[in-house]
Amino acid sequence: MKTIKFLLYSITLFLILTISPVSQFLESSMVGLMLIQIPGLTLSGYWLGKWLKMNHLVIFKSYNHSGIPGILIAIFTSIYWILPRMVDGALTEPILMVAKYITIPILIGLPIAWSWKSLHSVAKWFIITNGISMLFVMGWLYLNTNIRVCNNFLISQQQLLGNILFYGSISIFLILVLFAFMGPAQLSREKPQL
Repeated sequence: MKTIKFLLYSITLFLILTISPVSQFLESSMVGLMLIQIPGLTLSGYWLGKWLKMNHLVIFKSYNHSGIPGILIAIFTSIYWILPRMVDGALTEPILMVAKYITIPILIGLPIAWSWKSLHSVAKWFIITNGISMLFVMGWLYLNTNIRVCNNFLISQQQLLGNILFYGSISIFLILVLFAFMGPAQLSREKPQL
């Protein structure tokens, strides 16, 4: 009974993000599309993957050695959907719009749910640090480009997204540095024995 909650979360979030008023509102700005809709679809797929995993319905378990194939699928699909051409296409071309709603949950969220725990900690930190650096570079690019990267959005929206990505990535990096130097020491401190 407890495992059904992940399926309900997944379906509910997916329906909220795809119904017409909400999807139109989110797709009207770069921030809504890139920082709410795409991560939300990913989370929907992640919850679906958690439900399938808890019910022993992992399809390619024997092929997902150490979680690496699943994470590679998620990474390459993510790279595809952050390309400006694909972002524009998903707003104007019906085939790409449908592909976005299918591939982001199934090829990003689902493989992460099935693969993340199997990854070695070094691989996890490699992915996290590269993700932060990618957000930093994308933010810098959006801030310093005087032309519209996505034809469907104004430069002001592009710069707003750039500011959020740029300063957000710096903030995440500083939090991780603080955690690396202060968090484990506090957690591993042993009580003195009498």
